[in-house]
Amino acid sequence: MQMKPGILSLLMAASLLGCGSGGAPGGLRGGAGGTTATGSGSMTWKDDGAAHGASFATGVLARTSVTDLLEVSGADTAGMAIAFALSTPTPIAAAPFTCAQVGTNGIIVSLVYTTTGNATNSTQSCAINLATVGTTTGAHAIGTFSAVIALTAGGTKTLSDGQFDLPLTVSQTGL
Repeated sequence: MQMKPGILSLLMAASLLGCGSGGAPGGLRGGAGGTTATGSGSMTWKDDGAAHGASFATGVLARTSVTDLLEVSGADTAGMAIAFALSTPTPIAAAPFTCAQVGTNGIIVSLVYTTTGNATNSTQSCAINLATVGTTTGAHAIGTFSAVIALTAGGTKTLSDGQFDLPLTVSQTGL
């Protein structure tokens, strides 16, 4: 089953906003064969040149025998939130990804940007460089990200110098 990018974005936004049945921050849980990651991590970025750091951030890797899905999300106290997902054929590996890769070789890339009181904005372009990705709970996903966002109110926003280093909660099914 291939998930459409719009559905992926909605699922990411729901997890970022805390929808779910409890468990890890953001409502995310380890599934069969997974536990919740402990430890600390970081997620930082520049929003039109202004530095931001996530007051909370999560990294989740869902693994199957066919597809791996990495979800990274974070939000700051000013109400800015960023979430992105990389869906790749198993096994996921360190590599550069762009939002333009949707459907290329089974890869789906999606980035969502929201602010307090605003609808989810549209991503015009994004780049995610996955430098390291662990495949067990507690291992880290490390990388960089950037994006140009089309704002629902008009204009654009540039996200630059994004960095993440997060312990993962890993769920495995059928491996």
